[in-house]
Amino acid sequence: MGGVRQQLMAAVLVAVALMATAAEGYITQKTWGAIRRANRAGPFVGLVVPNTYEMVPVLESPSFVASKSIPNMDIQGRRFRFGTIEGQSVVMVMTGLSMLNAGLTTQMLLSLFRVKGIVHWGIAGNANEDLQIGDVTIPEYWAHVSLWNWQGMELPACVNATTCLPRAPRVTRVSKGCSANVFLDNAEYRQFLRKQFGCTPVEMESAAVALVAHTQGVPFLTIRSLSDLAGGGSALGNEASTFLDIAAQNAVTVMLKFVPLLGKSGSEMDDGAAADM
Repeated sequence: MGGVRQQLMAAVLVAVALMATAAEGYITQKTWGAIRRANRAGPFVGLVVPNTYEMVPVLESPSFVASKSIPNMDIQGRRFRFGTIEGQSVVMVMTGLSMLNAGLTTQMLLSLFRVKGIVHWGIAGNANEDLQIGDVTIPEYWAHVSLWNWQGMELPACVNATTCLPRAPRVTRVSKGCSANVFLDNAEYRQFLRKQFGCTPVEMESAAVALVAHTQGVPFLTIRSLSDLAGGGSALGNEASTFLDIAAQNAVTVMLKFVPLLGKSGSEMDDGAAADM
């Protein structure tokens, strides 16, 4: 009889342990403690970046200073990096490609940390033939085209001594950007998206990040530097591999200039942005 009671007690303890793990969302108590300690440095500007080549320039920039107490934290396959950009507290996470990865990672960021706003940046294909490779776009609206719903800064123009763009890239606000789980390399489809949706940057993450941020009432802005004319059709078409580094660096340069402004009051931020851009 005692043996049966012991077996029952062991089964109950196992069930309780499983319930506790489930209640924690498979995040250990130790990790929750680290999250609470990290949040003492908040609220943060959440920095959401798709790929390594768009994140490395930030890590190598003197503007980004990693936290000495908690430089990074690995949670459920994502590495969250903590630090400051000119005094502005930030937490940065890389999503990986695709709308699914971008949406899930942004949800984790907002669920775990004290985030007051999100800045998202990276490269993108170009659907607007009025702009060129290297230009940095800040869209007002994003369309999820898989669902069919709806400056003053000096940026480098040359990859090397012999490979240059026709003019120096510029920062510009545009009306719309489009996201889908498709790498766009088709001129006719690019022209269709431009005609139907008015897209300028076309890429694979921003609409998902925007949707999660909008749903939770968190301010959001994305910065996308044009790396190629999607699908070709110009002298610079289909040259993403040639201009990827300069496009990624331009997006990072604008992001690093923008993030410190978020700690200022509205009037100061407007005046500073107008002067710097």
